[in-house]
Amino acid sequence: MCRTKPEITNLIAQFYEELINVTYTPLPVENECPPFLESEVNAALRTMKAGRTAGHDGVTEEMLKWA
Repeated sequence: MCRTKPEITNLIAQFYEELINVTYTPLPVENECPPFLESEVNAALRTMKAGRTAGHDGVTEEMLKWA
């Protein structure tokens, strides 16, 4: 247990030194979904109703169908 100001200061300095020097190793990303087929995309586009407003991304179904 730290009781003096220098001991507390050293403990805090050590804590932040260790915090800054942590090496981060990102986990590998696993693709859980199989790639989709062009036929699946075309089938989804055919089922979309025309004349609807765009979503949050501003893309309408007409834009997708004509792309």
